[in-house]
Amino acid sequence: MMAKEVMEVFPKTPTMAFGTTKKEMAHQRKVLAMEILTASVFDKEVNCAMCAGIKPPGSIQCDSCFRWCHTQCLHMDQKSLEEAQVGDWVCSLCNK
Repeated sequence: MMAKEVMEVFPKTPTMAFGTTKKEMAHQRKVLAMEILTASVFDKEVNCAMCAGIKPPGSIQCDSCFRWCHTQCLHMDQKSLEEAQVGDWVCSLCNK
């Protein structure tokens, strides 16, 4: 499931059709760089910190960095989730 979500987040391989002058190639590099940058921006309010998938119900937010994580990505069962929601919960990225 994680690979599928990653593929949905990143753009398809771009088609590159442009001239061979330095100016045309520089322009195309700039366009491609902006496309990659735009597609790779990670929004910690929306994406899971572990797999970058969209945050569904059943996610938990770190009380330290405020990133969201899928409970499935954390291998967290319902009991662990309920316990974590009562107190402060720190994700594995902050807990190092």
